[in-house]
Amino acid sequence: MVPQFEGIVKDYLRLCGKNPPGGYVDCVKQLRTVVLSRKVVCFSRTILDSIFDYLEDGSFWKKTWEIPDSTSSINRHGVVHGAFTGFESEVISIKYLILLDALSFVILHDRMLANACW
Repeated sequence: MVPQFEGIVKDYLRLCGKNPPGGYVDCVKQLRTVVLSRKVVCFSRTILDSIFDYLEDGSFWKKTWEIPDSTSSINRHGVVHGAFTGFESEVISIKYLILLDALSFVILHDRMLANACW
């Protein structure tokens, strides 16, 4: 699931008529700009900032060697390139399911708001 976050963000930016930048963090920043450019948002700014901050700066995007314990935190690079093995755990699963759920709600609500403006 971890590598899918980048694709989800880039696909949504394209759906919004944007040309996603090459790097993942820049894509998340562009998504933040898109979502916060709406006249109305469905989440509090604190919640949105927490979601986007984690997508940009959380363990999700840290360097593999900056992850002290791969049984409680992982990153995209470590999963995609096989640096982590045996990392499957309930703790990690719930973290990324919650993050995916949060990203999905942000995109769903933004899509509803964007369509309402057309």
